[in-house]
Amino acid sequence: MEFIESLLKEKELLLKRLEYIDATLMRLYKNESPVRLKENQFQVNTFPISEKRPEKVLWLFRNVFKTGVRSFQIQEAFNQFNGLSSKGKEIKLEGILRGLKRSGRLVIIKYNQSNKLSFWGLSEWVGDNDFKDEYKPLEYLPDNIENIEVIIHKS
Repeated sequence: MEFIESLLKEKELLLKRLEYIDATLMRLYKNESPVRLKENQFQVNTFPISEKRPEKVLWLFRNVFKTGVRSFQIQEAFNQFNGLSSKGKEIKLEGILRGLKRSGRLVIIKYNQSNKLSFWGLSEWVGDNDFKDEYKPLEYLPDNIENIEVIIHKS
């Protein structure tokens, strides 16, 4: 039964990836023939499937996410773009995220001392003590913010 569930999950992820590919092709065909794309014209940033996992996660932040995101959102997007492991299992990102935080490329901002209100973002998305306005995850934040903690790796 576990094998069947694994196959069904992989099928669902592949269908989502196919939707992404179709949408990308539609954008390409609307803007320019894909054979004659020029440097300064429309370019599609395709998922770097052959890169290492940290680079794939950073690609998501540069190309998919527009504001700070919770860790489960990163995992869902990674699953959608990358798919499952060769054994049909979800590739867990906790260690990769910690490594990117340790290297200073990602940060966590925690609101009101709540883990449920902790959001990941690129280090350049952060100002003095919070996300810059354009990267703040407003739809998920409470009206009353009492405490903001920027969690970065301290060398």
